[in-house]
Amino acid sequence: MGNVDWNIAATAITAVISSIVAWLFTRHLTKGSQATTINALEVQLISLKEKNVQLETQHNLIQKDLEKSKVIIDQLKDKESQLLKIHDVLKRAGVATTYHQPVVLVGPRSVGKTSLLTQWNAPWNHAKLTPTTTYKMSHVPIHDFIDKDLKPHFACPEFLTQNHVHLALKLFDFPGELSYQEKICEIIVKETEQVKQNTGKNLGIVIVCMFDCEEIVNGLSSETYKYYNGDLFKNIRRMISHSQVSIDKLVIVLNKYDNLKKHYDKNNINDNELLELCIDKLEDTLKLLHGICSPGKVCELFTILSREDMIFNNQGATIALGEVSRHFVESFIGANATDKIFEHRATNVAAEKFL
Repeated sequence: MGNVDWNIAATAITAVISSIVAWLFTRHLTKGSQATTINALEVQLISLKEKNVQLETQHNLIQKDLEKSKVIIDQLKDKESQLLKIHDVLKRAGVATTYHQPVVLVGPRSVGKTSLLTQWNAPWNHAKLTPTTTYKMSHVPIHDFIDKDLKPHFACPEFLTQNHVHLALKLFDFPGELSYQEKICEIIVKETEQVKQNTGKNLGIVIVCMFDCEEIVNGLSSETYKYYNGDLFKNIRRMISHSQVSIDKLVIVLNKYDNLKKHYDKNNINDNELLELCIDKLEDTLKLLHGICSPGKVCELFTILSREDMIFNNQGATIALGEVSRHFVESFIGANATDKIFEHRATNVAAEKFL
């Protein structure tokens, strides 16, 4: 063997040893890193298993809620079917709304107030009438129609249905004693407020002043003069000035026309002339009514309202009914439709006495 360079050999041996040491160290580090990774993965696996359990629990709860919801949905479908049937019934049935026009009959005793009310309220009643001893109220239907606007049904306010409107008179008949005039004023104030509130319209009271026109022949009786010269119309004017009362119509009824006519038959006087004669004779009394309404709201007519023969001997009650109802009905369906219902009108000769 030749000479060996020990320096080179030592360097080579050192390099080999260093490589072996580095490999061993790297192997050790790799095993440690893998162990850490495995531990981390095991922790994540445990966490995922716990979450899976939670999700399965939530899934079961949701499944139960879903089953309950299906039951509720089925119940709601049944209720929907029932409601549709109810709505169909409500739609066909509609609702009914009644509005009243207050009408007050005034005048002394025995002028025919109760006779007029009976012909309006109960024309089939053929019994002999008795004088009114206390005030009474009656309803008289005058017109029905279906409103163009739908209205919430009281059984289900969310549902709109047809509104069948009933228009009626609310009649007040008072005894002819002066002591009842205070009660008349109370009723007028109360009813003015109610008719405006209930209808939502600018309506008021209708007053029917009744006279025994046979008194035209011999002059008005003291009872008639005292009645119309009492506090009633003074108080009405005062209440109007305080906006407590509103008068829509003043209807002057000249009753017992048949008896009056007998006195003037020989004079060949026609009805228009006879009416003007009556108004002239009543001028002083009509002045006592001045100021309770405008002249355009005044009208007058002859009537025959015999208590003894109401079936065959009567006249004017239908025209009087139209006059007390006309403005009230007009406010709902218009003038043209109202004129078709109440074709005949009273005259307004007395209007000039209210200028």
